[in-house]
Amino acid sequence: MFGFGIGEWLLVGLIALILFGPGLFKQAFRSAGQALKAFKDSLEEGEKDPGNDTK
Repeated sequence: MFGFGIGEWLLVGLIALILFGPGLFKQAFRSAGQALKAFKDSLEEGEKDPGNDTK
């Protein structure tokens, strides 16, 4: 239905930067990065746990 390419994402990012300012924009990306890192860490921890059967 909606095909977002790189151009559309850049436009959305530019509009968000103008509306919210660089401080809030930077903070949002930092928190998103921390959430992604925590998610990856939890996946790795689940793979190391031998008692975790997902059958």
